[in-house]
Amino acid sequence: MSEISRKQIDEFLVKEFPGKVVDYVGEGWSSFAFRVGGRIIRVPRKTEIIKNYEREAKICEFVRSFITLPIPKIKAVRGKIPYAVHRELKGEKFNNARLLEMTVGQRNKIALDSARFMAELHSIPFGEIQKTVPDLAFYKPKAVKDLKKCAAAYKGFLSAPKIKMLLAGYVAAVARANKRKGFVYCHGDFHGGNSLVDKRNKLCGVFDWCGGEINIPECDIKRVFELMPSVFDLFLPEYNRLSGRKIRKSDVSDQLLIRLVECAHDLLDQTHLVHIREKAMKDLAARAAPYVA
Repeated sequence: MSEISRKQIDEFLVKEFPGKVVDYVGEGWSSFAFRVGGRIIRVPRKTEIIKNYEREAKICEFVRSFITLPIPKIKAVRGKIPYAVHRELKGEKFNNARLLEMTVGQRNKIALDSARFMAELHSIPFGEIQKTVPDLAFYKPKAVKDLKKCAAAYKGFLSAPKIKMLLAGYVAAVARANKRKGFVYCHGDFHGGNSLVDKRNKLCGVFDWCGGEINIPECDIKRVFELMPSVFDLFLPEYNRLSGRKIRKSDVSDQLLIRLVECAHDLLDQTHLVHIREKAMKDLAARAAPYVA
């Protein structure tokens, strides 16, 4: 495993795309993104992530025929500094702040669009996609994270009694989640930074398929709640109608709680994210409020 510094990336992009304007788009836990001449270039923080890009390219090629929304066509490029490239999808990144600026009708429409996307996605026969992408992650029963580390992560952001309450709820939620059945193919990372809306506020594209996996549908649906909580009560019945499933809001709530604790735990191990840890933990602590009230 070899880490790639931002300086190395900047120098590489100048050499790889001479004479081109390189615009910084953003960064995630594993990659930096840039815009170069109508294309999006993602460069990993670690060289081994090229395997994720190669898997993502196969995933996108397979799921495209099942999804009505635009899906990027990705090319993974190996080298001393590997990267992934695809043509930029048209639209603007979507978030809950933008949702609240919309009219009631627009908010409702995007909830229904998202329900259709999720229902289409979860209808994909995962046995077939596994043949195309044999290294696709498959659901495993969750193991409870190191509770001492989880408590340490929340120290200073929640009181000791609230941390105890949060972790007790987390352990119970993991136990319930491990009894869930009905596996589907999941996007794994559906959020505002990975989804696009057009000028009419219509959902018009989804990207970043690196996190694709076989899992229970609630693992995807929890991200919809995080993205658009104000219209989730419209989204969920429509998703259930289109998919033929019977997902309960309480099942989604369990997944949200699990995510709150696991993200805090994992932040302690992400040394390259130390500069955003405090801000991230404040956000996690705020979202934990309903579970420790």
